[in-house]
Amino acid sequence: MTMSAKNFWVVIPAAGSGSRMQQSTPKQYLSLNGRPVLDYSLNVFYLHPAIEQIVVVGDQQDVRLLKIIEPYQDKVLLAPGGETRAESVANGLSLVAEKSAVQDSVWVMVHDAARPCLTDIDLNALIESSERFTDGALLVAPVVDTLKQCSEERVTQTHNREQFALALTPQMAPLSHLREALSLASTQGVSVTDEAQALELAGFS
Repeated sequence: MTMSAKNFWVVIPAAGSGSRMQQSTPKQYLSLNGRPVLDYSLNVFYLHPAIEQIVVVGDQQDVRLLKIIEPYQDKVLLAPGGETRAESVANGLSLVAEKSAVQDSVWVMVHDAARPCLTDIDLNALIESSERFTDGALLVAPVVDTLKQCSEERVTQTHNREQFALALTPQMAPLSHLREALSLASTQGVSVTDEAQALELAGFS
């Protein structure tokens, strides 16, 4: 599959409640420099020429969400959210499969709605990586602090931080790989926290 043959879609799960931040407003709707956080994530994909369509997964009756996606509606589709992130992503992938003309050529990037700082440089690097990493790829950041493993209140081991990375988004793979991986995780009752974990579980590299 050549670069020109690939069709890149994006799924943005935006159904989260923001419970980890202990905010009454979900973090994707918080204002950053006068714009909702989600707007930044949408804008970078909307303007990129390689991105064919964007699927936002969330409450289809949420006025806040509808207002944010309105300026992008010619390139944005809306899918219903699920009970978990994995279910929401699976719903988004189902819509991609339904709407894409040639599924064999579709690669999907899954990006967190509350990560507004994605740059064109990183997005281009991820797209280009699909030539080398045919099972999928993700953006990561190096671990810069000393990494300790703990049990209860005691340190049990210090790890070599060069062997670790922090998983970021987008995380990208062929549509068929992502659907297979998330289905397998669901069948096995594994609660995956990102798409890369599901791909690993399914044996993809």
